[in-house]
Amino acid sequence: MASRYHYKIACMEEEFAQIHRLNHDTFANEIPQHQARPDGVLVDKFHQENTYFICLKDGKLIGMVAARAQRPFSLDYKIADLDSFLPPHKSVCEIRLLAIRKNYRASYVLLKLMELAGQFCKEQCHDLLVMSGTLRQLKLYRHIGFVPFGPVVGTPEASYQPMYIQLNDHLLNRFLNRKGPQSRPCEKANFLPGPVGIHPDVYDAISEPAISHRSDKFIRLHETVKHKLCRIVNAAKVELFVGTGTLANDVVAGQLSLLDDKGLILSNGEFGDRLCDHAERFGLAFETLHAVPGHTFNLDTIRRLLKTDPSIRWLWFVHCETSTGVLNNLEGIKAIATDAGLKLCVDCISSAGAAKVDLHGIFLASCVSGKCLGAFPGMAMVFYNHALSKTAKKLPRYLDLEFYAGKNGIPFTGSYNLLNALHRALLNFDLDRKIKETAANSALIIQELRTAGFEPVGDANNIIPSVITIELPASMPSAVIAAQMEKMGIYISYNSEYLRRQNRIQICLMGSVSQHNIATLLNALKKLKV
Repeated sequence: MASRYHYKIACMEEEFAQIHRLNHDTFANEIPQHQARPDGVLVDKFHQENTYFICLKDGKLIGMVAARAQRPFSLDYKIADLDSFLPPHKSVCEIRLLAIRKNYRASYVLLKLMELAGQFCKEQCHDLLVMSGTLRQLKLYRHIGFVPFGPVVGTPEASYQPMYIQLNDHLLNRFLNRKGPQSRPCEKANFLPGPVGIHPDVYDAISEPAISHRSDKFIRLHETVKHKLCRIVNAAKVELFVGTGTLANDVVAGQLSLLDDKGLILSNGEFGDRLCDHAERFGLAFETLHAVPGHTFNLDTIRRLLKTDPSIRWLWFVHCETSTGVLNNLEGIKAIATDAGLKLCVDCISSAGAAKVDLHGIFLASCVSGKCLGAFPGMAMVFYNHALSKTAKKLPRYLDLEFYAGKNGIPFTGSYNLLNALHRALLNFDLDRKIKETAANSALIIQELRTAGFEPVGDANNIIPSVITIELPASMPSAVIAAQMEKMGIYISYNSEYLRRQNRIQICLMGSVSQHNIATLLNALKKLKV
C-alpha cells in the first residue's frame, strides 16, 4: 500500500518525542534561536499547554505546528502592549513552532497543517491567530493571508515578523479546504458511548478497497477476528453479524425462544428494560427482577426468587448498565446460575473491552464493534460455548445463530471495511493497559467535576470507570451544557431519552481517548459551576 501523509493532533509519547527532536533540529540547529543540546532534544517551555498538529509519513514526523491560547503568549514577551497592534477580536490564539523538514517544504504539508490549526481554533471560538514567522517565509505567509505588524523580533541570526490572520470565512478560504495529500479527519474530543473515538490506524483500515466476502483473504481475516474476540472474553465461539447491539440481542432472544422454557430477566436500568422488550417481542415466558437504577442486584434476592420458582431455566442480564454506568456482578450471578443449572445470557455491549469479562460457561453473550473495542459501529457479535442444535428453520435467516455457524460464519454479504477496521482495532488491543489508563483518566475527570460541585451518579464501587454520569441541576439544562461543550470541540452524551428525562449528561471513555482529549475536557470542566 502506498505511503500517505497522516495529519492529526499529537497524543502519543512517541509523537511527542519526535516533536522535541524536530523542535531541536529546526530552532537550535537550523535557526539558532536556542542553544544546541548534545541529546538533540528541545522541549518547548509551553509544551504542556500546546496543542500540536502534526504530519506523519510512514510513522515519521515531517511537520508540525502548535496552538496555544493561554496568555501571556510568547509574543507578549517580545512586544509591549501586543493587543494595541491587533484588529478588534473576541478571542485570540497564538500559532507557534511551525517546523517542516526540508524535503517537504515545497509540498502541501504547511497548508494542511494550517488548515487543521485554523479549523481547531475556529471550533474553540477563536477569531484571531497571531504568530511569529521567519523572515525567509514571509512571502508565503502573506499569500496565506497573514498580515505583518509591529517590529521584527528576535536576533539577527533568528529574526521573526509578528503577524496575524482573522478567522473569518473570506480569509479562511484562502488556505482552508485546499486539496492536498490524502489525510485523516482532525481529532475531536469524543466522550460519547458510541460512536466512540477512533484510533488513526483504524481509520486507515476502513478506507482500504473492499474485497469479496467469498474471497480467501476475507475468510482468513474473518477467522482471525473471531479468534481474537474469543481470547479477549474467554469464550469458545463467536459469530459476527452486520448490525448493532440490538441485532445481537435479538439473536440471543431468538435462541432462547427455541428452548420453550421460562426465564428470569434482571433489570436495573434502561438497557435491562430493553432486554424485557426483546423477550416480549419473541413471546418468551419470563419473570423480571428489578433493582433501583444506579444500584446492583442483591444476590441473595436472586437466589430466593429462583428457589420459589423452579420453573425458571434461563437468566438474562446486562453486565454494564450504560444508562448509569453500573457494572453488575458477572461472577456472582454466574455462580448462582451454575448452582441452579440455569443457562446464563449476558449483554456485554458496554463492558467487553472495558472490564475483565470472563464468558467461560456462558450460554450466550452479545457485544458490538463500536464501543469499548474501539472500532466503527456496524458489527454485532454473539458469543457461545456450546454446540448449536438445528433450528428447523424456526427463526428468520438473518437471526439464526446456527445458520451462521453452519456457513463458516459468513452466510450473507459481509463488510470487509468494517471487519478490517475491527481487526486493526484488535491488533494492538491491550485490555490491562486500557483498564489502567481509563481508571486514571476517570479519576482525573471525577476530581475536576467534584471541584466544580458535581457528584457522579451511583456508588463508585459499582460504577465502571468508562462511564461517568452527572445529574445536572434544573438551572443547567443538559442540552445547553452539551451545546457549550460541542462549541469547544467536546462531544458528550445527553440526547438519549433516558438521559434527557433526568437532565443528565455522560462522559464516556470507551474508545480512543488521547491525553489532549482529556486536557481539553478538564479545561472545559473548570468553567462549569453548580
